[in-house]
Amino acid sequence: MRTLLLLAGAVIALWLFRAPPVPLAEKPGSRRAGVAIRSMAVVNDAMSAAIQRAALTSLFIEGERSTRLVLWSGDRLNAPALSLLPGAGTRGDTLAVDVPDPERLSMDIPTTRVTVRDVEALGREAANEWDGWLARNPGSGGIVELTRPRVRMGEPERATLVIGRACGQHCRSAWRLALVRDGAGAWHTSAVVPLPLPPN
Repeated sequence: MRTLLLLAGAVIALWLFRAPPVPLAEKPGSRRAGVAIRSMAVVNDAMSAAIQRAALTSLFIEGERSTRLVLWSGDRLNAPALSLLPGAGTRGDTLAVDVPDPERLSMDIPTTRVTVRDVEALGREAANEWDGWLARNPGSGGIVELTRPRVRMGEPERATLVIGRACGQHCRSAWRLALVRDGAGAWHTSAVVPLPLPPN
């Protein structure tokens, strides 16, 4: 009986002096134990499309003067460019390809989606599948692959995403873009960093 009372007392003591629960989210700029905490925002489809639209506009419309966008509609493992980055197909892969709705993106130039079967079909029609591709999609600059943005809350809000582009058998590129949201709510590209890809 005495042993049971001692055990019950120990359990009650542990419950009374337990550590306080850790909250799931912190306000931007808050600190715990001297460490600043960065809160990540939940990115819905509308916010994701706005960020992707700003990134695509700066990279392809303003940068390369593209007159057409063709987005990859498939997973990363089969993506022509992003599959070459480390981690593709692994359990810890954080660069899943996002397939946004062209209508939601609302780009200023025609925007369509393409699948593996579409590219393979073009390859059967031409001696080289990329020759057939470029002939069917003039002004596109290639197949564009997108990841879903990550947004960090704060003043101002900031976002990052990765974009890949394939334009030929040995033509692959990838970039990490940083964007910032202005006071009016519009997103703007603040940095473009090329990512090295292994030879394919």
